[in-house]
Amino acid sequence: WSNYENTQLKAVLKHMNETDKEDSRLTAWLDTVIDTKDGSSTRIIDMNDICGRYYFNPIMGGRTSIKVTLPAVLRATKSEIIETWLRADDLFQVKDGEIQDPYKLLPIIEIAEKSESVKEGSGAMRAYQDMMYGLNSHDPGVRNLYKDLLLKYCNLDTLAMVIIWEHWVNLSLNIEKYN
Repeated sequence: WSNYENTQLKAVLKHMNETDKEDSRLTAWLDTVIDTKDGSSTRIIDMNDICGRYYFNPIMGGRTSIKVTLPAVLRATKSEIIETWLRADDLFQVKDGEIQDPYKLLPIIEIAEKSESVKEGSGAMRAYQDMMYGLNSHDPGVRNLYKDLLLKYCNLDTLAMVIIWEHWVNLSLNIEKYN
């Protein structure tokens, strides 16, 4: 969603080259995936760009972030496969007949009598920073709590993209039926 992933993958490749920790298989894969701006093709599609150009849902209020698009898609879809995916990750809840925003269902953890939640990118960055370099960096229990929460958050970001893509595919198939 946006250019973030491409930027991060380029940073991984650069780091590998600078530290002589190159992995030939990973490098070959990255070369086929990332957009290097040299005219070569990439397999990364900026879904935020697609959303801004082609998807309108009044619930989104003109915004296109993944955290806004996913709840709008969930209110618009009746896909059983999407429901199955959410149930598999224990991120499915219905209230008043509507699927609830899975980001709001992510767990909150207590660390040093402080509630921590990771529901958006800045929260994830704070958790990662504390886990790696903060006061809790030497506490394996806290590090594991953060690790589990960050993995659940990253998994949901990926699942959100898949759900949104699935919804768009279903929309296009329905449009084709009427043409």
